[in-house]
Amino acid sequence: MTPLYIFMIRVVMGIVFAILATRLFYPDSGMVTVMAVTAVLVGMAYILENFRKRNKE
Repeated sequence: MTPLYIFMIRVVMGIVFAILATRLFYPDSGMVTVMAVTAVLVGMAYILENFRKRNKE
């Protein structure tokens, strides 16, 4: 899989989980909050991937 496909999958999954999390914990939150949570989730996915790759070496 190319890095673009991986990024797109992570963004879609991040949006889905961000919507679920914000609607569960903050039902009155707006779209800006959902986008911020999405950015955090996608960023954490890349950070954790970096840690995993570094530990294998």
